[in-house]
Amino acid sequence: MSESKINLEKVKYSASVMCLDLGRLKEEFRLVQKIGIDELHFDIMDGTFVPNLTLGFDFISLARKCCSLPCWAHLMIVRPERYIKRLVDIGCAGIIVHVESCLHAHRTVKQIREYGLSPE
Repeated sequence: MSESKINLEKVKYSASVMCLDLGRLKEEFRLVQKIGIDELHFDIMDGTFVPNLTLGFDFISLARKCCSLPCWAHLMIVRPERYIKRLVDIGCAGIIVHVESCLHAHRTVKQIREYGLSPE
């Protein structure tokens, strides 16, 4: 058995906004930026694809105003392709979708790429 080495220079640290103090978001966004977090991760849930409801587009807009960290949207919603342009317009750096939530996953990934974002 060989030990695998992790190149810590390539590791990115992504703060899940769900874990921040939502009552102090402006301060929290500035703090995670100050301590060296590389990006913000927003879980957007619709209560249908997954049972939870949380963090909408306004949270991403607030983060974009308060700090310079890239924002990633993790869409746990039905038909995420309906929201890609809106996420682009508010400044997301990348979009994560679940293939089983898309009508045509290949089209959704293509749409994300056409806007110059990274699909995950």
